[in-house]
Amino acid sequence: MQTCTDDYWQIQIPDDWTVEKDPDCVSIYHDESFGILQISAEQFDDDVTFETLQDFAEEHIEAGAELEELDLGQFSGFTLDYSIDNEYWREWYLKYDKLFIFVTYNCQLEDESNEDDIIDTILESLKINSH
Repeated sequence: MQTCTDDYWQIQIPDDWTVEKDPDCVSIYHDESFGILQISAEQFDDDVTFETLQDFAEEHIEAGAELEELDLGQFSGFTLDYSIDNEYWREWYLKYDKLFIFVTYNCQLEDESNEDDIIDTILESLKINSH
């Protein structure tokens, strides 16, 4: 496993996966994988609340997406999934104090559960980057 770090967070990913960083997010994928995992973070002036997370996901909640509350290490929040135009999406809305982490995974609808185990394992390693 290799460690992928950002200004605010770090995560463990398999050695044969690729990391691409741009100003908006970090993209993580395997050359032969079905989808792509993307992580972005934003530091706020005040603590991020569960209600704040719900506000960010309002469009999907109003469309009927079911929230599954979860804790990932130091982070708490929820995940939801949906499909649009033959694409499957999973999103995680996570918070830790003033930090908001937004994670997406998308792939073709026909491949929706093929990488669930590895994606869950990767996200379970998510933690605050203590520099």
